[in-house]
Amino acid sequence: MGLIPSESAFLARVARLLQTDAESFPAVLQRVLSLVEEAWPPLRATVTLASGVALVTGRSEFPSGGPVTTVPVARGVRAMGSLSFEIPPGNRLDPGPSLEIEEAVALLIAQEAEIRRLGGATVPGATGLVGTSGVMQEIFRLVEKAAGSSMTVLLSGESGVGKALLAQTIHRRSAVSGGPFVLFNGTALPESMVESELFGHSKASGGKFEEARGGTLLLDEIGDLSLPLQGRLLRILNDQGEPRLIVSTSRSLDSLVAAGRFRSDLLARLSAFPIQVPPLRERGSDIIALADHFVTGFSLQTGKTIKRISTPTLEMLLTYPWPGNVRELETVIERAVLLSDDEVIHGYHLPPSLQSSVHSGTRMHGRLADRLDSLEYEMLVEALKASHGNITQAARELGLTKRIMGLRLKKFELDYRTFRQGPSDLAEDQDWN
Repeated sequence: MGLIPSESAFLARVARLLQTDAESFPAVLQRVLSLVEEAWPPLRATVTLASGVALVTGRSEFPSGGPVTTVPVARGVRAMGSLSFEIPPGNRLDPGPSLEIEEAVALLIAQEAEIRRLGGATVPGATGLVGTSGVMQEIFRLVEKAAGSSMTVLLSGESGVGKALLAQTIHRRSAVSGGPFVLFNGTALPESMVESELFGHSKASGGKFEEARGGTLLLDEIGDLSLPLQGRLLRILNDQGEPRLIVSTSRSLDSLVAAGRFRSDLLARLSAFPIQVPPLRERGSDIIALADHFVTGFSLQTGKTIKRISTPTLEMLLTYPWPGNVRELETVIERAVLLSDDEVIHGYHLPPSLQSSVHSGTRMHGRLADRLDSLEYEMLVEALKASHGNITQAARELGLTKRIMGLRLKKFELDYRTFRQGPSDLAEDQDWN
């Protein structure tokens, strides 16, 4: 059953509240519980964290003995606590939120808790900024410094790395966070329209600069601006201090200056606070953290329960070069969540471009061959994991003879011993050796 508009609006408020700044995560949760109490006055809600800390709404006096429903706060198999809803005994007027709402609130709490655990809260209030790699921790540190100043920020990096998200984070953490955040990208527009949209076509219409006054203006792909418009932009920057300006580019502005296609004086003006955002392929384990983050979000949107990403799928994600960066990963995970029907993201849920037979050390041609190779590898790994490396049991589970199982393992260069967890596993499979 779908959510009615009022319920969707309530969940949107919960999501926004979880993403706002606070001294601590418990403080944020306390505000969420108060919001629940406001929406259902007879109710008392309690969040119990895995650490044993219990948070309740502001109701100090509450009659006991009424019905209580409890839903887990969990991300996949990771238990983080529980969320309980208690109704006063004898209440017949308001039954409280539906189970669907209760589970959705618990999932939102779990998602935010996981983001903070993974390091996404390094920049408080930065929704979607997930990363524990050293390079991203440095980016988060620079973003925090930039937010505390009024300097022009230049965000450089390949398309899809998340420059707009970083710009939004700087705005939200800045002194002008109460003002508008305006993004402008005129790449697909004719020059006359870019000029009108950006600077306005009259004194009464100041364009994007006027629209963003009192806030932040993000000029995306600044390298595509024509030389005449670059000159006008430079004059405006020298004449006025508002709005706060952030510019981004996926091109080398130094190369454009050398080619005579970008003004060196404008580059000097825009480079007050440069931040170079790394491509996804250089972020290592952040790929898995981001994939898990997107699975959580799309699971909530689709109402599906996705418990995990299979090991072979994780290997595919880690070995793929990601030319489209974070934006491409997000699209891939969204597709996989939609295709999954067994609470697991498998390799065959990924696009064909990721389903290459890299694990065998050979390159097979054709989509069908790649898909079959990927599926076979995944089934072998899952069977070996389930049997703790007991190859006889894994072969039996797959309906293979020992000889065929050995050939398959050799094909994909899989060592069954790496799946074993202790001496007992070795003793159970002596007939294979």
